[in-house]
Amino acid sequence: MRLQASLLAVCSWVCASTAPCSETYTDDFSQPNGAPQGFFVFHGLVSVKDRALSLLAPPNGSFDCPGNPTAYVGSADAARTFEAVDLISATVTFPGNPTSPDTGDIGGFLFCAQSATDNCKMKGYAISYVRGRFYLDIRGPEANQTLTFSPVGSTYEGRWTVELSDSKISFSVNDVHQFTAADSAYRSGLVGFWSYFYDNRQNMVVDDL
Repeated sequence: MRLQASLLAVCSWVCASTAPCSETYTDDFSQPNGAPQGFFVFHGLVSVKDRALSLLAPPNGSFDCPGNPTAYVGSADAARTFEAVDLISATVTFPGNPTSPDTGDIGGFLFCAQSATDNCKMKGYAISYVRGRFYLDIRGPEANQTLTFSPVGSTYEGRWTVELSDSKISFSVNDVHQFTAADSAYRSGLVGFWSYFYDNRQNMVVDDL
């Protein structure tokens, strides 16, 4: 499937025979700076700035996971549930300048989440960049498991693309394949983004969904 030049989540919906059975969600964040339209902000300093979604670490951060800036596709009042998530693609950059040697740039996608919560307590999948590696985790309220990981090649910024089949999850950056993992636990739920917040200079920016 060829990707559109916008933040992309391709979803199949349970539908009546007379209704269309698929929908493509896109967002290029062409909206005024401020609270993001079309997103449910679970926590943190999440806003639209210069036509992109900015997840900014607040001052005086800590290692407490619920403090991570987190936002899901939806509305100001609620996250949106997709009946089947097939593909997610967005341009991801980290323009901040973290000073802590123990953290650096950290953040990523949350998808097939079963409820709107922080990235540690969610039940679903997360693909994240953490200290020189990409990770695919399956997460639950009591335990997290890394399904696979890969070292970063030339860059961790750019076009991130996740593709889900019935039995596999594949991830690429700028059309360069990073990994494929076999797992079929979740194929529906919420789609969102998270960023770490220990260092108040951390900043993850998402565009062209």
